[in-house]
Amino acid sequence: AKKPKRKRIIDPDAPRRPQTVYFAFANEARKLIREEYQAKGIEATNTEIIREVAERWKNMSDEQKEPWKAIYAEQIKRYDEEKAAYNAGK
Repeated sequence: AKKPKRKRIIDPDAPRRPQTVYFAFANEARKLIREEYQAKGIEATNTEIIREVAERWKNMSDEQKEPWKAIYAEQIKRYDEEKAAYNAGK
């Protein structure tokens, strides 16, 4: 018989990892795409918007993605510092 998995207890005070580069882009792009569709008078579903976000990300060059990667690198650095401080205080 399988042992039941114990649910991992997550400390609510622990620092959270930042969003990935793609998800940070997607959150911003989703808003812009929704506004673009509304300006054209198109009522788009979430699925259609997500497909458009994915298509735009796929068509972006590495150069165009660089600002998003820089933001992520900065957030990871801050996260690592917060995590180290959090672990030191345990």
